[in-house]
Amino acid sequence: MKNIFHLKKAAFIFCALTCCYNSTASSQQDDYSVTATVSTEFNPMSSSWYTNPWPESDIPRRLEQLTPSVITQLGQTSGTLLEVDPSTTYQTLLGLGASLEHTTVYAIRKNKTAEQQKEVLRSLIDPVQGMGMNFFRVSIGTSDFADGTRATPAPDNAKGWYSYQDTPTLPFSIARDESLGIIETIRMAVEVGVETNNELKILASPWSPPRWMREGDNMVGGGPLKADMLDDYAAYLRKFVEAYQAQGIPIYALSMQNERQFEPGTYPGMVITWQMERDLLIEVYENFHNIDGNYGPELDVKLWTLDHNFDYWQQAKLQLDSFKAMGKDHYVDATAFHHYGGVSENMGQLHDAHPDKDVVFTEGTIWGLSSDGNKRSYEALIRHFRNWATGYLSWVTMTTQTLNEANQGPYNGLGAFDPTLLVKYDGDNANWYKTPEYWLMSQFSKYLKPGAVRIESNYGSLQTVTNVAFLNPDGYVVLIVANSTNGVQQFDVVSEGNQFNASVPARSIATYRWKAGLGQSPHPWQAPPELPQFPYAENSIEIPGLVEAEYYDLGGAGAAYADASTGNNGGALRADDVDIEANANGYHIGWLDAGEWLEYSVNVNQGQSFDVLIASASAGGGGQFHFEVNGEAVSPILVTPATGGWKTFVSTLHSGLQLNAGEQVLRLVIDGGEFNIDSFHIVPAGSVEPPVQEDICEEATVSILAGKIQAESYCLASGIQTENTSDQGGGENIGWIDAGDSVDYGVSVTNAGSYTLNLRVASQNGGGEIALSVGDTVLANVQIPGTGGWQNWQTISVPVQLSAGYQQLHFGFINGGLNINWFEFVETDNPTDPTDPTDPAAELEEGAYSIINEASGKALDVSGVSTSNSANVHQWAYGGGLNQQWIAQYVSGNTFELVSLNSGSCLDADSGSDNAHQWACQGNTNQQWVIEGQSDGTYVIRTKTGNEVLEVQGGSANNGANVRTASSVNNNRQKWRFNDIE
Repeated sequence: MKNIFHLKKAAFIFCALTCCYNSTASSQQDDYSVTATVSTEFNPMSSSWYTNPWPESDIPRRLEQLTPSVITQLGQTSGTLLEVDPSTTYQTLLGLGASLEHTTVYAIRKNKTAEQQKEVLRSLIDPVQGMGMNFFRVSIGTSDFADGTRATPAPDNAKGWYSYQDTPTLPFSIARDESLGIIETIRMAVEVGVETNNELKILASPWSPPRWMREGDNMVGGGPLKADMLDDYAAYLRKFVEAYQAQGIPIYALSMQNERQFEPGTYPGMVITWQMERDLLIEVYENFHNIDGNYGPELDVKLWTLDHNFDYWQQAKLQLDSFKAMGKDHYVDATAFHHYGGVSENMGQLHDAHPDKDVVFTEGTIWGLSSDGNKRSYEALIRHFRNWATGYLSWVTMTTQTLNEANQGPYNGLGAFDPTLLVKYDGDNANWYKTPEYWLMSQFSKYLKPGAVRIESNYGSLQTVTNVAFLNPDGYVVLIVANSTNGVQQFDVVSEGNQFNASVPARSIATYRWKAGLGQSPHPWQAPPELPQFPYAENSIEIPGLVEAEYYDLGGAGAAYADASTGNNGGALRADDVDIEANANGYHIGWLDAGEWLEYSVNVNQGQSFDVLIASASAGGGGQFHFEVNGEAVSPILVTPATGGWKTFVSTLHSGLQLNAGEQVLRLVIDGGEFNIDSFHIVPAGSVEPPVQEDICEEATVSILAGKIQAESYCLASGIQTENTSDQGGGENIGWIDAGDSVDYGVSVTNAGSYTLNLRVASQNGGGEIALSVGDTVLANVQIPGTGGWQNWQTISVPVQLSAGYQQLHFGFINGGLNINWFEFVETDNPTDPTDPTDPAAELEEGAYSIINEASGKALDVSGVSTSNSANVHQWAYGGGLNQQWIAQYVSGNTFELVSLNSGSCLDADSGSDNAHQWACQGNTNQQWVIEGQSDGTYVIRTKTGNEVLEVQGGSANNGANVRTASSVNNNRQKWRFNDIE
């Protein structure tokens, strides 16, 4: 009951917030009113939505109606400001929707009467009682979410993959679609659209031509389309359109090939070049429009290209350039995009190159408000629209709880596919349920109408709120606002000389509607009354537990906090006077002064004595604080240590906090400044051991030597500061170095012996001096020359002797007046040119790569296109598959995580063997790889946890040869090339 209680309490608190400001709205509801609804995420991506689903009533908000806001005359604004301008317009909306592929159709139909099936479809299509979807995608023949083994006649493929014409001599037939209920369900959807005055548009996409049209005579792994089959395939696509039209299903648009740069090994797919797709588009257009032939009646069907990931936008640009050069740019109407590679902004880049062509988002599944770093969340939908998307299609609308019941593809198990909008209960019943994603998507699809035009608004930020705005054909503005943060966000909206105030709860999307073009409001602006104090994340923080410093209560100055300066000096997360700054782990509070305080609503499970493990940072130490409840001190004054830097956070244990049981407000009072707070963990007294401060550098990210270290990647520092560098490669350097300052780095030296230390330095006048030491042993004294400027960079070198194993390098600055960008240690028996700015190790940046073995020329490949933990990694001839594409994700120095674009999992050195496999990314050191550039442009990929490197076992050139870690022998089977994915 506790969780339900807190949900109800959170709802009450949020209502208090929104209704407090809008208390006069009920008596002023006129044209100058703003109506709004809100939906909130709930356990996004959890497999429990299939195995043990929560009741829909547990979802915190489901299109919850908010009290109307009053549009007033312009007045004061504070904090986050959204400016909406209906006079500046962008793209026209085609629609929003999802897919009606076979897995979805099966779930819609299972155990249901025709009327019960229509009820499901109305929940999707009806603009009043349902989501208001008007746009659907169907497959031409089979897709990977299908079970053709249930079809009649039986396909000749064991998994049921089928086309409409098995051999050239057999007649074209959609009988299998009919036998699976696909035709009836899509036709029923069209009828529901007519009945609810919401006409549907249908996009059709093929996963593969018939096998006999492909070079390898197979729908799976069959190679490209035969060059002499373009006209046959165009005729085949005409027959599809005509057959569906004869069944009462008009096709609005057609793409030529689903994901034309990916040929999977376990289900239909095909790789064709942009040139072949162009030639096919020409054949299809001229067939459909009876140009130079007698093909049949003219077909008014839009033709779309690409139907693949954002990062292939440049191929689409080349193709559109080619059409224009041929005088046939009218042959193509739009470019279709998926989100499995690249970013939304790629659509905007293509629009800028060809502004007369639409871009449409046609496949992807999203969850909650921050999935995959917001790349696959409902906030991303806002960015798609802000980058010129005219439509949005979610992929796979409904499944059964048993995911492989009607799905022969590889994504048919828990963990391989996350919750759909709708789910059919298992068993011999007709029951089904809606997941939170149904409601989150409804915040878009229910309110945005076909023909709506996107209008100007400022984006906002992920630290506050983001938004997109449209003007519907009925003259109403629709503003969709996403809050991806963990706390309620307040904001002001200014539009056409008027304004209103609103709030969005944590992890929620709200939609606001008001009439455009009203002129000045008759309602004068009034300062909003003081808001009630309540928890930032809506629920009180449980004690014992972790308290993030930036999660202090809402309620404003004097109620939830006191801060000596106006405005947020750090500029991050929250729009009030508390100074919040971003750091590597999230956020911290800084610029603390004596007399400031912060309050946190907490719920103490049991009254007792507590210890406080506080994560603080300070260049000089001496910060002081204590805790209070109801104006009474409940702890002594506690003191924070020097940690060597303002972002070098160290946890220290403090005792003496005494709290009673129950709900209460805990005040953190600053007694002396000069420190930053990241978090404090309140634990029962004596339950944890104090951290050992000498282990700070060893517990931090450790760099492997030989190798390069970025100067800003220190573990301890005193006196120095960081700044942006103009040196090659960008990033930061350390500077403002004075005599007596210092900086430390934790390193692990692979081999004892002689090394050259290369230092990348800049100095206006020279005269700086560094004493490099480990413990009491001085390794070198380094004199710094003048380089003629603070960003005029030069590499200097000195010899040093290093012992093997872990050690803490200490740079003690005897004299200051210098900047350092990076340094590296090179074994003297394998030197590199320290002055060469094109060092390949320095060139490797975060990005998407294929990783090719130097000996075999084969790609690093996740076996079987698997998304599962422990899936083996081997080599295979590169074919452009997502399982052969990797994101190099920066950790520190020259250390990266290598993340599979297909699964999102990390390349992992198996702790129980020397094998390499993939595993869900957890930030462990066995998932961190030191990427060492070689003089020939290749890289050695070294384990973070030992002295082994990634290699192809035995140096085999065969597909499927295993990839493992082994001792370095410095040959080509242990070298790799990182090729940019274009």
